[in-house]
Formats: sequence, C-alpha cells, structure tokens
Amino acid sequence: MTLSASTLTKQTVPILLRAQLSSRGADVANLRNNRILALVDTTLETMAYRIARGGDYQGLRKDFSVTPVAGFTPTIGTGAIFDIARSQVRFTAGGAVLTPIDSLLTLTQATLPDDQTYYAQEGTGLRFRDADGTVTFASPLTITTNFIPLLSEVPVEYHGLFLDTLAGLMSEPRPEMRAQEMSEVGRA
Repeated sequence: MTLSASTLTKQTVPILLRAQLSSRGADVANLRNNRILALVDTTLETMAYRIARGGDYQGLRKDFSVTPVAGFTPTIGTGAIFDIARSQVRFTAGGAVLTPIDSLLTLTQATLPDDQTYYAQEGTGLRFRDADGTVTFASPLTITTNFIPLLSEVPVEYHGLFLDTLAGLMSEPRPEMRAQEMSEVGRA
C-alpha cells in the first residue's frame, strides 16, 4: 500500500512513516509519535545536507535576498547551506552574476581585474569587493543556494528521501541511551 501527501505535516509524517516501514515488513507497534516528531528537524537538516552534497544538488534550492553593509553580510539567510562552488550570487537589479574568489586574502589583497564584482566566504557570511576595488559594496543581491526546508517546504519528489532518512535516524540509538550504554561500558 502506498500513501502519499502533497505536503508533509506533523500529522501525516507518522502515518507515512508507519506505512513505509510496514510495507518493508518492519514492526511498527512500538513507534511513538513523539519520538518520530522529535526527529523531524534533524531529519530535515540531514536530508538537506545529503541533497546539497549530492550530484543532484539543485533540487532543493531557493533565493535569499541580502544587502551587504560596508561590503559584508554576516549571514545569508535562515536555513541556507552555502557552498561557494554550487551557489550563485547575482545583482537583484539586472541579474549580473558576481565572481567567486577562493579566499578572503585573495579578495582583499590581490590585484584583480576591475571589471567585475567579487565575493569570498568569510565565516558564515560573505565579503564583497566592488569593481573599483573597494570593499564598501552595498547593492541588493540575490543568492541562490541550497537550504534546510521547513516540513511544509519539502518537495513531493523528496518525500521518500525524507521518510528514508527519518527511518534511518529512528533506527539509531537515542543519545540518552547511547550515553547510558557508554557509562555501563566504563563500569565493566
């Protein structure tokens, strides 16, 4: 039996997970909704990073709008998974793409052609260098990158991956059980 939902919700996830596990012959009698729901955020993050690092990384992306202050934006956006090699930064007005630079040192100290706007990753944010060489850049930008979705934002084509990831996390020992096991090993 195959169940599907156009949008995952806290009500449908336990039902879908039980149906998927039952179809594989797993015993679902002891699955508790609170345990399933406690792992939703971890599952979303785990799934998003798997997609972001995979070959089909463009399946879970969205646009983030930022306006740097004095050439810097400290964060890209809530849930953003930024990878300089797999993301695109462009001017909101006009859509011209900015050029990524592999290091902050190169961005700030190297002699770069002055016909482009450059950026480099700095911590969790981005540092920009304008075409004239200054780092006081402050134009509105759109950053297209992977992200960790909310449950309602998981595309239908990733529902199976979400449920598989959740099932995998459900099979791992809970952290408190793992800590208890480790303390018992220490006492042996």
